[in-house]
Amino acid sequence: MMTMRTWAALAVLMMSAACSRTQLVAPCPTGYTSEDGTCRCATDEACPTAMSCEDGVCVCRGDACCPAGYLYSTDAEACVCKSSTCCPKDHVWLPEENRCTCGGQDCCPDGYTFNTQSKQCECTDTLCCPKGFE
Repeated sequence: MMTMRTWAALAVLMMSAACSRTQLVAPCPTGYTSEDGTCRCATDEACPTAMSCEDGVCVCRGDACCPAGYLYSTDAEACVCKSSTCCPKDHVWLPEENRCTCGGQDCCPDGYTFNTQSKQCECTDTLCCPKGFE
């Protein structure tokens, strides 16, 4: 004969077993669908600001999703460097040319020396000359 305590323990055990089968967390966030275990966006609304859902992937399509110093280019369909903050180390931004360029000796290739007057790397060794023009 089962006591009240045994029945209570059995009831708790059965209820906890039932809860373990219930999925508590959705497999993907709202706006996404699960395809073969991978979450893929279903609509543009599921993507962050300035991004659109293309073939299940959020793709940057505006300035807001570009890193600091970059702006979105519709021609390139990518974020493009537009300031000194995104230039490589030892490079400087040339606004009139809309590009980064070497700004010191450390970024000049072998055989070149940085000219502080012209602000560019210049060939100063036979290493940078074409064959036959040493």
